[in-house]
Amino acid sequence: MNKSNRSLQCTIELCELKTREDPFERIFIEAVDESFSLFGQSNQEAIYSFIEKAYGIGKKEIPHKIKAFSEALHQCFGSGAKTIEMHIIKALHEKNLNFKYFHRKGDVVLEEYAENLKLFLTYLL
Repeated sequence: MNKSNRSLQCTIELCELKTREDPFERIFIEAVDESFSLFGQSNQEAIYSFIEKAYGIGKKEIPHKIKAFSEALHQCFGSGAKTIEMHIIKALHEKNLNFKYFHRKGDVVLEEYAENLKLFLTYLL
């Protein structure tokens, strides 16, 4: 194989890697969708829109900005945010039954749960 063919093959493989979907990103967005759907379709869309406009976090950015997303939920919903986060964690758990998470003292924290799940999925794949 000559140099230009190897270069082309490497470029194609790199493009394939970039276009592969991140499983954590996909399941996290699905879990948020399921949790927000409890409010109804129109309210679900309104929540996403508000979070994007008020906090600069678009739907596809949520898995990469979990702490900021959690803070936005708490500012929007007050103590009700914890219930939403628990729904998200439950949905994430149902999608990854092999993942076992043992939290430290206190409440389960969405950001901590998500970080551990992401590590689990990274090493699994």
